[in-house]
Amino acid sequence: MKKIVCGAVLSLASSTVLAAPSPATDSFAVNASVQGSCVILNSNNLPFGLYNPVTIEGSPEIGAESSISIRCTNGLTNVSVFLSEGENASGVSTCAQPHRQLISEERNLINYQIYQDEQRIKIWGCDENNAQNIAKFVSSIVPVTLHTFSLIPGGQNIAKGKYVDVINVSVRF
Repeated sequence: MKKIVCGAVLSLASSTVLAAPSPATDSFAVNASVQGSCVILNSNNLPFGLYNPVTIEGSPEIGAESSISIRCTNGLTNVSVFLSEGENASGVSTCAQPHRQLISEERNLINYQIYQDEQRIKIWGCDENNAQNIAKFVSSIVPVTLHTFSLIPGGQNIAKGKYVDVINVSVRF
């Protein structure tokens, strides 16, 4: 009799396992986080070209233009783009009022400025009041291109030579 009872218990246990619904199902969550970020795709050189300070009219001013392309996360707001004072800024230069200078190998200087607007009125600097601001990025794929408008003012006593400066671009978001 013992053998029959054991067989019946095993039979009940086996049928319970086989009784599960088919197919068995479950679920799991899928998630991702998107971080706000920006990248400077390019900041093109600013070519003033050949400058002749000696003309019939005196020492003329000369302008130049360039561009900076930035891509940020879609929907990112209040992005600010800053330009440094330059590596050769004068002693009175500040982020609020940059006084930029090109320098030659002989240590001669040429004053110049970078502006946010084509009329060359709004100086582009490195504080909150003179940064270039982008209200909202509407695409993570399509970059925003900002233009720089620059000017070497006339009336400078400039010596012959090749002049350079380096401006750093930074993006705050």
